[in-house]
Formats: sequence, structure tokens, C-alpha cells
Amino acid sequence: IHENIPEASEQNKDAIAVVIGNRFYKKTKNVEFAINDALAIRTYLIKTLGFKDGNIFYIENASQSDFMTYFGVKGNYRGKLFNAVKKMENW
Repeated sequence: IHENIPEASEQNKDAIAVVIGNRFYKKTKNVEFAINDALAIRTYLIKTLGFKDGNIFYIENASQSDFMTYFGVKGNYRGKLFNAVKKMENW
């Protein structure tokens, strides 16, 4: 999965992604491969789908406060993701 990654022919300069790899959990079993999988997804977003590195929010072992930071909170959805998205014309 980490070898021979297809290369994008075009850049996807406006695309934004949030990649979360949670390995550790309090109330269930840990997921040993979660960080590895998240890194692989991040690599594919950049190399294969043409995402800009700066347009990927990558979080390992996200806490509740991380989710609130990126996605906002009830009554205020203006987290980092909201602030990163540009209003698209003709939508």
C-alpha cells in the first residue's frame, strides 16, 4: 500500500480533507494500525488525488477538544475546517 502510489496528473488545489488516526481508546481496544492507515490516506490524498499538503488537517489520537477545534461545537460550527473552506461560486 505504501509502494507504487499512483501520481496525480492534476493538482486539486481547492480540495480540503481531515484525516484522523486514532490508535488509543479509553473504552475499547486500541487500534495498532490506525496511525499507519491515516498516514497512507494522507499520502494518497497528496500524491494520487493532488491535494495540497497544507489543505490536509492531519490529527493523530484526536481528543474531544481536537474535534471541537476542527469541526466546531453545538451552536458554533465555525472550527478550523469551516474557516479553511472557500465559498464556491455557482453552487
